[in-house]
Amino acid sequence: MSQSSQTGAAPAPERIRNAPDAARRDSAGSLLERLQRGVEANPSLMPFGATMAFAVELLREGEAVIVVTTDERHQNIVGYTHGGVLLAIADNAIGLAHLTTLRANQTATTVEVKMNFLRPVWRTQLRAHARMVKSGKLLMSDELRRIFGL
Repeated sequence: MSQSSQTGAAPAPERIRNAPDAARRDSAGSLLERLQRGVEANPSLMPFGATMAFAVELLREGEAVIVVTTDERHQNIVGYTHGGVLLAIADNAIGLAHLTTLRANQTATTVEVKMNFLRPVWRTQLRAHARMVKSGKLLMSDELRRIFGL
């Protein structure tokens, strides 16, 4: 990983602005295509991803995989990987899986998150794999498979 991506100084990918603006989205290609170009330009895809040092490993319609190799930057006070890191990569994988399925007049946000932590995580590679199962009129649901490869 380059020094610039570790510090968050990597160039920002093209951002999604005014998501409901169909003309803007159509002129730049589908949202999935724009996201895929963004990942090619910067695997962390967004400033938050660079801050957390994660990378988008897979991005296709209805599915996303995010990976992070944890180190001292991700530790809590007792030396475990902070639970917020686990939640953040899961939430980002879910969000990206949703975004890849949106039409021009749609947008998405996380409305609720719950995660149970079963054991501590030290330095390792974590993988969050989200796959769209069902899309409703107002809310979508996901199934997280193999959330973290421990």
